[in-house]
Amino acid sequence: MGSKSSKRRKNKRTQIIEEQLRTDSLKKSQQIKVIVLGAGDSGKTTLLKQMKIVFQGGIPEHDKKFFRDTIRANIINNMLTLLRAAEDLDVHLSEENEKIAQFFFSSFIGDSDSLTETARDQVYQLWSDSQLKQVFEERSKFQIADQAGYFFDEVKRIADPDYIPTNQDILNCRIPTTGVNVVEFHLNNYHWQVVDVGGQRSERRKWIHHFDDVSVIIFVVALSEYNQRLFEDVSVNRMHESLSLFNKTTNSEYFRSKNCIILFNKLDLFARKIKEVPLNQYFPEYHGDNNVESGKEFFKQKFLTIGSNHQRHIFAHFTCAIDTEGMKLVLESVNLCIIENFLKDQGFV
Repeated sequence: MGSKSSKRRKNKRTQIIEEQLRTDSLKKSQQIKVIVLGAGDSGKTTLLKQMKIVFQGGIPEHDKKFFRDTIRANIINNMLTLLRAAEDLDVHLSEENEKIAQFFFSSFIGDSDSLTETARDQVYQLWSDSQLKQVFEERSKFQIADQAGYFFDEVKRIADPDYIPTNQDILNCRIPTTGVNVVEFHLNNYHWQVVDVGGQRSERRKWIHHFDDVSVIIFVVALSEYNQRLFEDVSVNRMHESLSLFNKTTNSEYFRSKNCIILFNKLDLFARKIKEVPLNQYFPEYHGDNNVESGKEFFKQKFLTIGSNHQRHIFAHFTCAIDTEGMKLVLESVNLCIIENFLKDQGFV
C-alpha cells in the first residue's frame, strides 16, 4: 500500500516537472533576444529610444526630466568644447563675441549644467558667429557631438523654465552608454528583449555576458564618421574601428552562425558630408564618385565581405535614427526579418 502511494507521489512530481519544462520551453520559444553592437557614437542608443517610441508608446514622463537636465548640461559643455576648438584652430571671433567667449569660459570653470538666462543669451549670440559655425563644420578635427548644432539652434526654447523635451530632442541627446541598456516589449505575440551595451572600448568586455540565447545581431555603423576619430583614441579612424569590430564580433565563436542586420546609420549627415569631404582621402581604395549611392554601396560591400559565410545571412538597411517615421518602417522590416529567422532556428519553418 505504502509503495503504491509513494509511486503515485513520484509520478505526480514527475508530471509537474514535465509540465513545467513544457511551459518553460514554450516561453523560450516565444522570446526573441536581440543584441545591438557597434562602436561608440554610432547610434545604438538612439535606436533603442526609437524602439521605446514606436513599440512602447513613447518615452516615459519620469525619463524626460533626466533628459532635460542632460540636454541643458550638454549645451554648456558643447559650447565650451567649441570655443576651445576655435582657440586651438586659431580662429578669431568678432570682437564682441571674443569678450562674450571669455566671460562664458570664466562662468563655467569645471563645466556647469546651469543654463541660466545669461548663459542662454551667450550661447545664442556665440552661435550666431559665422566663424564659430565654421569651426563646428570642421569637427572631424576635435571631439563634439554631431547633434550639438541642433541644440544650439534651440537654446531659447530649451532654457525656458517650463521646457519639456520633445521626442526629437531626446533622440538627438547624446548620452554614451555605460553598462547595459535593455528595452523589452511585446510584438506579434513575441516577447522581445533588445540589449544595448556600451560601444566604447572600455565597455566591450561586458558584452560576453549577454551572448547566450541571442536570436540575431543588430550592428550599427555611423556612415558619416568615415573622416572622424574615436573619442577614446584620437589616433583611430571611427569607420576603421567599426570594420575591425564587426570582423571581431561577427566572426567570433559566439556569433559565427548568427544572422546579422547591419544598420548603416546617420545617412542624412553622410549625404551632406560626402559632397564636401572626398571619401578616397580616408579610403584610397575607393574609386567612385563623391555621391551618396556610390558611397553607400562601397561601405555595404566592405562589411558584407567581412561578415559573409555559409552559416548565416546578413541584411543591410540605411537609416537616419533620429527620423521616427523612417525608422518605424525600418524597424517593422527588421522585426519581420528577425521573426522569420527566429522561426527557422526554432524549426517551425
